[in-house]
Amino acid sequence: MSMGDDWLARPSSDAPVCMCEFDEGEVRGCRERCLNRSMRFECAVESCPCGDRCSNRQLQQGTTLKTAGIDCGLKGVEIIALEYIAEGRLVGEYVGELLGRREAQLRSKVEKWSVRGQERCGLFANRCVRAGDEITFDYNLVSAETEVWRCAYMQLLLA
Repeated sequence: MSMGDDWLARPSSDAPVCMCEFDEGEVRGCRERCLNRSMRFECAVESCPCGDRCSNRQLQQGTTLKTAGIDCGLKGVEIIALEYIAEGRLVGEYVGELLGRREAQLRSKVEKWSVRGQERCGLFANRCVRAGDEITFDYNLVSAETEVWRCAYMQLLLA
């Protein structure tokens, strides 16, 4: 659960510890074969064998991508990329906002990850995104039908 910028989380001792070994010749540890990564669990820096060189902490570290929000009046807010985004790169973290269905499906995907025992949802690029491309679009529609769709869609994503 989020309290402003602070996360209420279980102690890091509850987080699963991977079996990765850090090779001094590598820049980053915990690559594609990391057991935690394959189960969508982020490592805790203090218990990970790779320590601060662990690459499996993207939601904890956040993103530095350049994006902009554009007010589109009655349609809501459009988020556009201000730089190239590689496929699979963390775009942002889903914390409860309603995403436009079309854009969410075409350009981004929501993945549920466990971070120090806390479930968090990241928004990842579904394909390469050029600077200036729309990432998400909130049409600002509020109706009973929209609410039903939102609940059903999020249940599907988080299943």
